[in-house]
Amino acid sequence: MKAGFFFLAPPPTITSFAPTSTGAGGTIVITGTNLTGAVGVNFGGTAASSFTVVSPTTINAVVGGGTSGIVSLATLSGTAFLPGFTFVVQQPPTITSISPQVGGSGTTVFITGTNFIGVSSVTFGGVEATSFNTLSITSLSAKVGTGASGDVTVTTPGGSVTATGFTYFPPPTVTSFTPTSAAAGDVITITGTDFTNVSGVQFGGVPASSFTVVSATSITAVLSPVGASGNVSVLTAGGTGSLAGFTFLLPKIVVKDDDNNAGMDISSNQIIDLGSIFPGESITKTVSISNVGNALLYVIDVDLTHRFQ
Repeated sequence: MKAGFFFLAPPPTITSFAPTSTGAGGTIVITGTNLTGAVGVNFGGTAASSFTVVSPTTINAVVGGGTSGIVSLATLSGTAFLPGFTFVVQQPPTITSISPQVGGSGTTVFITGTNFIGVSSVTFGGVEATSFNTLSITSLSAKVGTGASGDVTVTTPGGSVTATGFTYFPPPTVTSFTPTSAAAGDVITITGTDFTNVSGVQFGGVPASSFTVVSATSITAVLSPVGASGNVSVLTAGGTGSLAGFTFLLPKIVVKDDDNNAGMDISSNQIIDLGSIFPGESITKTVSISNVGNALLYVIDVDLTHRFQ
């Protein structure tokens, strides 16, 4: 039987790591060569809590309990060493500001403070954020989950800190509106829930000329001159509630005379024939022009032409 042959890759090297100091939970980016197949990373002789091989030249490692000293990285081919790591005994975090202080599900809140190292949890009113991102040691962003009003809490290996003053708004809902079709200037009554801190009302994506929050379940809104059909939407700090089915009535001009009691819709630049007279005859007609739906109406010219046959 022939003996097996195993090829070992060249031993690893560490050329640098950054940052050179951090506390428990901090992430260190290690750069070097032949890092594939790493089986262990230590900081000052204490194993990293976890590490990820990004490429043959890069590893991301999370500092565990740690001590200051040498960064070491082991593969099956050997171990690389590089001194210069300083383990920072982590102080508890602090929160100095929250912005915005109101929001709903999905709202991104920016939290400013200190010692945001190894952040493991962010909660709003005791409810976990759907996600968070540590921007720096003094700043992080978090997305509000289902949420609740109350304290904002940030947790790190150094401890937890709580700040008061966050208000959660549930997203609004639109259950009905009346009338379902209207023209510019008409008033629409919208019914729903959680109409609190309303910032806008839209019809087919076009903002209303004005709106009044009657109660947490009712809004009246005035259609703008430039309208559109589509969804009726209510925008609040908690999100947006929408309901389809609104029809914007385009403006029209109606012309009536003595013989046309129902009236006749006309389009732009249309010539209107009010009838004919013969030699020796006379005719008198009263013509009324109605501006239905706030259309812009201009009478350019009136031409009375005798037609002889």
